[in-house]
Amino acid sequence: MTLVTGDRILVSTDPAGRTAATEHFAQQGSFGDVGGLVLKRGGEQIGDSRYPSGVFEVPAEEATYELTQQTEKFGRPARTWQRSRAVATTRTFVSKQDPAQYSQSIPILFPSLSIPGDGMKTLPAADGQTTALAVTGHAGCVPGALTSVTVSYSYDGEHRTQAQVSERGGRWSAVVNHAGAGAGRQVTLKVELTDANGAAVTQTVARAYDIRQVVREIRKGVHRAAARWTPFRVFGVFCRSGGPRMGP
Repeated sequence: MTLVTGDRILVSTDPAGRTAATEHFAQQGSFGDVGGLVLKRGGEQIGDSRYPSGVFEVPAEEATYELTQQTEKFGRPARTWQRSRAVATTRTFVSKQDPAQYSQSIPILFPSLSIPGDGMKTLPAADGQTTALAVTGHAGCVPGALTSVTVSYSYDGEHRTQAQVSERGGRWSAVVNHAGAGAGRQVTLKVELTDANGAAVTQTVARAYDIRQVVREIRKGVHRAAARWTPFRVFGVFCRSGGPRMGP
């Protein structure tokens, strides 16, 4: 028999994540997956993990937390998994213990971008390409309206270009310009979102998409479906639990 007391934040993530509406399911990584976690409370680090999952003891009082998660594919799996092979995500949220609840979800944000790409997640070397931006919550937590949105992109991971961001009727979008970029260039994408509740997320995705060679369409008005990009390796189970629990 074991007795677990105190208050804990549990993080379980999926290197090959899936999502259904606002629910995110976790399945731990395997060979070729690496990552880590760092948890801060009030700006001070209170825990870390050499894995992209972990359990952290936290005080019961309300506080602002910052959870940074890194995941990456390496070796042979990285050669097979050609997009979004490395993801760094920092989430800011407010949490406190609820004595009436043994387990409660955490109000964190999951960015969702719909790029105008093809099935291989490539974009043409052209300007004026619009990406739709949105955000979802987790396990019943509904995010507030977005109040701040920043998107930037880079070909080398260091020198960034700010995308033009706009909002209309509560819907956000960003315009990226890739004219002159050579075919095969790999694009690292960074998004920073804040909602009306004060929750925030900053996410950087290495090789989010590639640039393809522009091919003139034979017919006008050829339909190209947008590839919905909700980066894998960020889905999972994020919850807070507390109080005594008896178990085997």
